[in-house]
Amino acid sequence: MKKNGYTLIELLVLVVLMGVAAFITIKSVSYALVDNTNELYNESIYSILEAARIYGNDNLEELKQSSMVVTVQDLIDKSYLGCEEDGSFKDIRTEGATLNDLKVTISYDAENDSIKAKLAN
Repeated sequence: MKKNGYTLIELLVLVVLMGVAAFITIKSVSYALVDNTNELYNESIYSILEAARIYGNDNLEELKQSSMVVTVQDLIDKSYLGCEEDGSFKDIRTEGATLNDLKVTISYDAENDSIKAKLAN
């Protein structure tokens, strides 16, 4: 006699294969749903500090005399840092906020012959 339909084993194999495919798909797509706001903010801060180091290097003689404090707006105005079309450096953490008033202290470390930049308090 001829059977119509699938056996229980065939159905179980199909369910397992569909589960594995769903697991792989969900694992791949879940990275797109992760909130990476803090990581993007840290990259922005790194860009600001790097621009400040370059600015300090270009003004090395003045920097050797004493440390200097610059704002993000100063770095934008002197073309050391890129910005939005409206002249602002956006704060990714808050809608509509900018980092233009953020202050950076640049100092020269004579012992290591290097320029250090850190966020001012």
